[in-house]
Amino acid sequence: MKHIHSQAVPAFLLISVSLLGGCADKSHYEVLLPRKGELSSAEQSNAAVTPVPVPALPASPALKAQLQALVEQAQKGQSAFEISQRQLAGQIAAAKGSAVLSESWIAGQQAISVVEAARSPTTAARATLDSLLAQATVTNGAGQAEIAEAQELVAHMADGQSRTLASLNSSLSRIETQSH
Repeated sequence: MKHIHSQAVPAFLLISVSLLGGCADKSHYEVLLPRKGELSSAEQSNAAVTPVPVPALPASPALKAQLQALVEQAQKGQSAFEISQRQLAGQIAAAKGSAVLSESWIAGQQAISVVEAARSPTTAARATLDSLLAQATVTNGAGQAEIAEAQELVAHMADGQSRTLASLNSSLSRIETQSH
């Protein structure tokens, strides 16, 4: 017991002393940055320069064409999503209230999978736009505003699809939890 006590005391003291440092009044310490007279003339002139904001560059014709193609791709995915949802609505509706692993429940799950797969052009376009926007933001590249506008439009489509799928999935999963 004496051996454990002798090791615990230094650890306790070390922790206590390190915590007390955070309680010290720091208001009387001087700033460690060099004063204006201590800077060389080159450092003084550089210290006074404020960066000039770089104006946003417009999108190039090639980027505009790429953005248009991505928005069209997303719109095709939206159309395919809506069509498959309408076509498979009967199977999905029939699965509601069905026993888990029954034929109609499995058909409903498969129908939801088909609807989800139909949205892949939209999600692929969104991923590409997210990547383009991140790259343009980091590099202060051209077309940030145009990319952001296209990304917002496609994200709205993809988010709506996600909400629809979540609703369809929850309607079947409620049945699953009730039947157990």
